[in-house]
Amino acid sequence: IILYLRRQDLLETAAYLQAYKGGYDQIRAFDAVLKRRRPGYLTVIRRWSAAFGSDNVRTFLYDDVMRDENDIIGHFMRALGIDDLSSFSRAVRNNTSWGLHQAYAARAIRQGCEEAPFERIRAFVETIEPGPRYPVRRAEALAFYSSFAEENEEIRMRYFPDKASLFEEDFSMYP
Repeated sequence: IILYLRRQDLLETAAYLQAYKGGYDQIRAFDAVLKRRRPGYLTVIRRWSAAFGSDNVRTFLYDDVMRDENDIIGHFMRALGIDDLSSFSRAVRNNTSWGLHQAYAARAIRQGCEEAPFERIRAFVETIEPGPRYPVRRAEALAFYSSFAEENEEIRMRYFPDKASLFEEDFSMYP
C-alpha cells in the first residue's frame, strides 16, 4: 500500500475546485466541503497496517515528491520497485484544475445558460484566467489545518522524524 499525504487544507481546496469543475455549483468551501472530515491520515495508516501489515504500508509526502521530482506516477512506480521506466510513456497533465474565477464563471454561465451542454461551458471556462487557487480566507484555512495538528505531529514523529513539521506551513497563498 502506498499512501501519499497532502496538507489537509490543500487537499480539500483542490477537491472543492474539482467539484465546481465537475458541475457542482451550489457548494461553499468550508460550509459544505472542507468541514466534512475524511478519515484522518493516522486512521487510514493504522487501518491499512492492521489489514496488510505495517511493513506493507509506505507513506510519502505528496508535496515533497512533487517539489523534488514533479512526477508522482514515476515515484509511485519506483516505490513499487520498478526502477526502469524507459518502456513506459511519460504521463502528461490533462486534468487542468480550475481557479476561483473559472469556478465562479462556470456557475454564472450554468445559471444563465441552462440548456448549454456542460462540455461547451467547460471548454469556454478553461479559456478564462484561472484566478486564485485557494477559495477560502487564510484564517479559515489555518483553523482547518490546525484541527489536524496532533495527528500530523504523531505521523511526523513516527514516519518523518527528520522533518521539523509534517507539511510546509506557509499559508501566504490564501487571501
